[in-house]
Amino acid sequence: MDQPQQPAIRATYRALLARGLEPAEAANLTAFLHGLPSENLHWSVREVEALVVRRRVWSESASTDDILESVISTKGSASGPGS
Repeated sequence: MDQPQQPAIRATYRALLARGLEPAEAANLTAFLHGLPSENLHWSVREVEALVVRRRVWSESASTDDILESVISTKGSASGPGS
């Protein structure tokens, strides 16, 4: 199953390589352009693809109510009796 994001990620990566970037530089810039942190990290294009796909799948499977409930329960447990 071909994910819609994967061709865009590869196209970005290839375009950066064609403009003279080294593979590691192109992968890091691709990660940054697709919303991943890049400071002091060294991405491969496969890692970028995998993480973007996982993020998309997670966001599709998690409803807004589930996310809000998770945030509320986390904040509730963090503010214990001494807070």
